[in-house]
Amino acid sequence: MNTLTRTGPAYQPSRTLDAKIRRRLVQYRQPRKAKLRLDRPVVSITFDDVPKSAFVNALPLMEARGWLSTLYIATGLLDSDTHMGRICARDDVYTAFEAGHEVAAHSHLHRDYAQMEHTAMVADNRRSLQIFDQMDIPKPRAFAWPYGEATRDGKAEMSRQYQTLRGIRGVTHRGSVDLNQLGSYALFSNEMSKVEAALAALEKKPGWLTLFTHDVCDTPSDWGCTTAEFAAVLDKIEASGAQVLPVTTCVERYCDV
Repeated sequence: MNTLTRTGPAYQPSRTLDAKIRRRLVQYRQPRKAKLRLDRPVVSITFDDVPKSAFVNALPLMEARGWLSTLYIATGLLDSDTHMGRICARDDVYTAFEAGHEVAAHSHLHRDYAQMEHTAMVADNRRSLQIFDQMDIPKPRAFAWPYGEATRDGKAEMSRQYQTLRGIRGVTHRGSVDLNQLGSYALFSNEMSKVEAALAALEKKPGWLTLFTHDVCDTPSDWGCTTAEFAAVLDKIEASGAQVLPVTTCVERYCDV
């Protein structure tokens, strides 16, 4: 069963005041701090769900520069049609893995984990890991919350399964990083000014910045960007002098864990 469909409305987490307060507070629960030692800026480019268009239009642009990404795969969405277009197939994921890209976890059914019973969340994650095993892909070390939604108990559980847990709050990590609450800037067409400002600040004060997007094509969804916009961001990253590394590579190289 897929929770995303091309014709149906995209799920949106609650926007009530109570939900916003809970969302903000949970960012500080169950922290797992690590010292971040950088001698130059680092950018991690990540993709959530990973529509086929990202494989066709975005990854070749990165590979041409010798850069590798982190792909957060929702295994239950593989080879399905969604409001972001066709999602990649198992063969696409394995090909990217063989090329050196990091394959990371993003749940199985892409449900809001903050709204699921704990046992259902555990079972959904277990199913995701079973599928990675069937694909002959090593157990992922990185995880991104569907919709960026988490709970304190969920973070405690998932931190036993993964080295890093990524959200969707735009923040650049400097000095230290909470491995249970990685920040990430939305690489969406309507968020480009924030990305550009973050990259400009990175040149002045080195840190670790992650970006996330979904589809990359000429007519993207609200959760993606155009191929031209993606290419322009890569140009800005290169101009900043930043290294581009997958999430786990950055943690292993620059974090005291």
